[in-house]
Amino acid sequence: MLCSSQFAASPFVTILGCFVSFPLSYFVSAYLSSDTMILTRKDLDTEWAEVFRDCKNIRAAKEEILSIFSEEPGDGYVWSEQDIYEQMRKIISKYE
Repeated sequence: MLCSSQFAASPFVTILGCFVSFPLSYFVSAYLSSDTMILTRKDLDTEWAEVFRDCKNIRAAKEEILSIFSEEPGDGYVWSEQDIYEQMRKIISKYE
């Protein structure tokens, strides 16, 4: 769990000390949204734009992320926030 001092220090929050920071607004919107959690190109271009700052091939990274997270996996399973954060971190690190 992230402490409140981390939220106050910056509009971006670093997850578990990783090099990728996620916008605080996404935490709020993900918490308030329905049970489904998917990503769109607009999400990546706006709310998640900062996570691509060190990425050398942004287009390829976004395409790979969207190919996985643009729809739910099915069979009653839904993407969790942790699924998305961990996989995005791994994908983006491949393109640095």
